[in-house]
Amino acid sequence: MPGTGKTRTTAFAVRCLLALNRSVLVTAYTHSAVDNLLLKLVESGVTDMVRVGNRSAVHPNLHRFLVSERENH
Repeated sequence: MPGTGKTRTTAFAVRCLLALNRSVLVTAYTHSAVDNLLLKLVESGVTDMVRVGNRSAVHPNLHRFLVSERENH
């Protein structure tokens, strides 16, 4: 159900794993589900990530993390 804290809880779990120097792979059925989680992580200061996907399907605030953007720089 919407609003139950799934994204917030998942973001917390990811931050915990990162604090333990673990790598984390996030996948979801939709681009928006991945983007919602990544946006929450960026809000909390996580910036060491790579986003895979079509630029047109990825939230504009996450374009800087796209693999295609990193290849150009």
